[in-house]
Amino acid sequence: MPNNIRNNITVICEGETEINYLNGLKKHIDSKINIVTANAKGGGYYNILKKLKQTPAMGTVARFVMIDYDLFIKIQNEDKNFYQLLDYCKNEIKKGNPTFIIVSNPDFDFFILKHNKDYKNQDKMSFLESKYNYKTLAEFKSDKNIFERFNTNLNEYKTTSNNFKEEEFIVNNKYVFDNKKFIFKNMCIVFNPNNDCFKVTNIKNLLNII
Repeated sequence: MPNNIRNNITVICEGETEINYLNGLKKHIDSKINIVTANAKGGGYYNILKKLKQTPAMGTVARFVMIDYDLFIKIQNEDKNFYQLLDYCKNEIKKGNPTFIIVSNPDFDFFILKHNKDYKNQDKMSFLESKYNYKTLAEFKSDKNIFERFNTNLNEYKTTSNNFKEEEFIVNNKYVFDNKKFIFKNMCIVFNPNNDCFKVTNIKNLLNII
């Protein structure tokens, strides 16, 4: 895996589940792009935005933030923090700094569970215990080998992410990426709040370039 700064994409995550998953992914793909993860350590959209502002656009091909949409729906005032994050990313794009949002509804756990074809939206903890012998949700979230556990053929992540329809995305990052020059063009972010009824993630906006 290359570690040339000009090939780096920075991904700012809400917590360790996303970090562990992406770190596992990096071990099993042959890509010119190097994923550099940063942990906002919870705190919702406000902390994500704070961490993003602390992460320079210089020295990275692009910055992505990974967030759960259930915060927008369930927690008071998180919608305001979300719009601030969205506006910041759009403004950065106007400046020519590729800055994108990956949204999972309800959360990133849902994307991981959908790797298993037997998961049909049943109780999360019961499924994790019966299929993977996790005893607690915390054990699942902190599993350093979470990518390998749910990608037994090392390609489930591709199938799973491609199964989500773009017309159902809550956020869709649109761009043209030159994978030889590592340049993004024609960038924009489209927010579709009416799609909150769909259980979906736009993570393929990230996976398609690595």
